Amino acid sequence: EPVYHPFERNAEGKSDFAKFNPEFFQHFEKRLQDLLELNIEADIIIWHPYDRWNYSTMDEESDIRYLRYLMARIGAYRHVWWSLANEYDFLLSVKPMERWDRFFQILQEEDPYQHLRSIHNGDVTMNYDHTKPAVTHVCIQNSAIRNVVEWREQYQKPIVNDELEYEGNVPYPWGAISAEEEVHRFWIMVVNGGYAGHGE
Repeated sequence: EPVYHPFERNAEGKSDFAKFNPEFFQHFEKRLQDLLELNIEADIIIWHPYDRWNYSTMDEESDIRYLRYLMARIGAYRHVWWSLANEYDFLLSVKPMERWDRFFQILQEEDPYQHLRSIHNGDVTMNYDHTKPAVTHVCIQNSAIRNVVEWREQYQKPIVNDELEYEGNVPYPWGAISAEEEVHRFWIMVVNGGYAGHGE
């Protein structure tokens, strides 16, 4: 369990999506400040399919209230990037494509600082349409790193391969490449005009 939750909760642990928990956001702002002092960019993942508190299945009204609150609360930090989702396509049954488009539109129209905006796919065949004007850069999950040249030509935007697989020894191919291979993939991305992100 996290120390803080973003919404107020009742005795049974049910969240009230109309009431934000200031303690959570104060704690979050301190962590953002820590990153800023280290000159580290903060790619804020707003939604993801891997929670057990029902944040990923909020209705549209709650989603938009949450998005606007985040903009108002942390948008003044200069190092913030907006990542609408990690693996957004795994949420399409509860957040249809039109809603993701609406989120992008809100960020584009209402964020006075025009932070970078993107979205992360899960299935390699489910890339968001990054050609849409509200998308500032392509965030992609794909081990086919040599496709970066094709992606640059296709989207005409900076390419960040945010999940080109992980160094490790888990029993899945996406988490079992060598450290040398991880570094090699970063170099391939860079020399072909792209960028790579990585979480361990």
